[in-house]
Amino acid sequence: MCYYCLNIFYIYQNRVLLWIVKKWDEWRSTNYLNQIFHLKCLSRAKVI
Repeated sequence: MCYYCLNIFYIYQNRVLLWIVKKWDEWRSTNYLNQIFHLKCLSRAKVI
């Protein structure tokens, strides 16, 4: 998880969703699409 993504989950205190995403990240951690996904989050953070 990138820092921006984690911030979203901490703000909303959605621990169940955080756990699901954490497991999802672990499952696809070897996939380069994971990096692309977080790059989109970071680019969105710059917009906000």
